[in-house]
Amino acid sequence: MFTTFSLNAQQTLHIGMTADEFKTKLPGILPDTTTYDADLYLQEKLHSIDGRWSFDFIKNTLHSAD
Repeated sequence: MFTTFSLNAQQTLHIGMTADEFKTKLPGILPDTTTYDADLYLQEKLHSIDGRWSFDFIKNTLHSAD
């Protein structure tokens, strides 16, 4: 679940968005492929707490984010 203070709070990510939309919001995470089905991880530090985001893409659509 996304919160307003996570991922710099400027990104408008939502479940069901396409891979192209995701690439415009967070460039450099998804590789350039025709169809993308995979789990990706993004390390992030909020204040002094290290954490990791998990993004699940199915057929170029964001299926879940934790």
